[in-house]
Amino acid sequence: VKDQPNNSVHGLAKKNDITESTMRNLVRFDLGMRSRAVVPVQMLTVIQREKRLERSKKILNWLKSNPGKVVVFSDENFVVDKYIAKSAADTDASVKYAMMLGVVGSDGKTIPPIWIKGNLNASMYKHILAHQVFPALDATYGQGNWVWTQDGAPSHTSDAVQKYIISKLSSKGFWSKEMWPPSPPNLNPLDYFVWTHVEQRACATSHPNVDALKASVNKVWAAMNTNDIVNACKAFRSRIEACIKAEGSIFEK
Repeated sequence: VKDQPNNSVHGLAKKNDITESTMRNLVRFDLGMRSRAVVPVQMLTVIQREKRLERSKKILNWLKSNPGKVVVFSDENFVVDKYIAKSAADTDASVKYAMMLGVVGSDGKTIPPIWIKGNLNASMYKHILAHQVFPALDATYGQGNWVWTQDGAPSHTSDAVQKYIISKLSSKGFWSKEMWPPSPPNLNPLDYFVWTHVEQRACATSHPNVDALKASVNKVWAAMNTNDIVNACKAFRSRIEACIKAEGSIFEK
């Protein structure tokens, strides 16, 4: 950001293989910066609105048909050490940060943070799912008692990853890339609750190194209140319903 202040949030998200919402939160809340161009709401095309409406209806129907099944939410995020930047010129290249994959269930259970080295690509993501995420979820819930969800990041939607997940979980245990709404409003509980909760507590003070930052995040993550996670996940359905009511348009002002 410091070296190339003209980069767009969209461009940075694509380069780092994360969603625009995650990158926007990183720039705005973690680094304390704002885009030069201020727009009141995200602009959506007709096709995006139609897909958001169609897929939100699919999700709502699924929730109604599977009331007892645990929905497992996931998201990648950059965790940044406390650093307040008023502008791009104020940033410090030594600021400490790490990328992690967070996973929470609608019943309030979690698996430990998974720390990611380097830029996440489809091959790395598939390996993480196969060797860390799915074994942990099978141990927690057993097979077939939960459904895996993920957003539309490029590493998630690659054909290799999609085929692997279906082979592992079957189509009934996985919301495919045709399920999650494009350019989503904050539908993911990690976006609208978990990341803020963790960062406010783990990143409130500076850490001597990245390992210390990770240790703080791990501690806060493990101490999250189960009821808080459950309540955040319950809000998922109301947000889906709000997106449907808005006919796929922006419903958060």
